[in-house]
Amino acid sequence: MEALANARAAMIGAKGPAEKAAANDQISSALGRLMVVVENYPNLKANENFRSLQYSLEGTENRIDQMRRVYNESVQEYNTDLVVFPASIVASMSGFQRDDAYFKTDAAARNAPKVQF
Repeated sequence: MEALANARAAMIGAKGPAEKAAANDQISSALGRLMVVVENYPNLKANENFRSLQYSLEGTENRIDQMRRVYNESVQEYNTDLVVFPASIVASMSGFQRDDAYFKTDAAARNAPKVQF
């Protein structure tokens, strides 16, 4: 829980896409570790408050994933606009440059944690 609180604080204090992406990876990692702990405690898993928290976390993960897609699509659209006529002329005269700051998930975060009893 402490790692999750620290990761959340890092997300709130992040000042750019790279810092927000790193903080997001910390949150994903902390949530994965929390779920492994929960699997070892069936009484906690059956608790109504925890089920509500689990449902809320699932919704948050879905919203983060959706916003990551929206952000990446916006970056892609921006990069495309930089090379398409006539916007490319204005972009080159104004000094706009290609942005490669996509939000990417950590490869380890894509795999579900393994639970052993």
